[in-house]
Amino acid sequence: ADREAVRDLVANQIAYFWLMCVVTVKFILRGDGVRVNAYLDVLERTLRQVERLLTGEADRWQRDALIELQVEPHEQIAAVRSACRRMQKLVPKAVEMGGKVPFNPNTTVERLLEMAEDVTGRQGVSP
Repeated sequence: ADREAVRDLVANQIAYFWLMCVVTVKFILRGDGVRVNAYLDVLERTLRQVERLLTGEADRWQRDALIELQVEPHEQIAAVRSACRRMQKLVPKAVEMGGKVPFNPNTTVERLLEMAEDVTGRQGVSP
């Protein structure tokens, strides 16, 4: 594929990843574990696509879910944080190839995750 097209696709997928992180946290806050896990799978697939594009590896079809089920909110929050750390490691490579990527959106995602920790930590606790 053409280098500019790959560069643009990488930048778009990175932006998409950060947007989906926000959506994932929204479902953690709502207590919708089914959707959280669906979006955790989207995050994993997006990460793998960015890794593949950055290394020039051929696309491979994956039949099954790429994640393990995360039932508890603290597990879900940890999974989002882990995915964010992995994406942050890929961003410099995207910038090296000339990609225009969002400036440190992890700050926003982290604030949302902290809010999710506060909210989910209080669930089931009597006032």
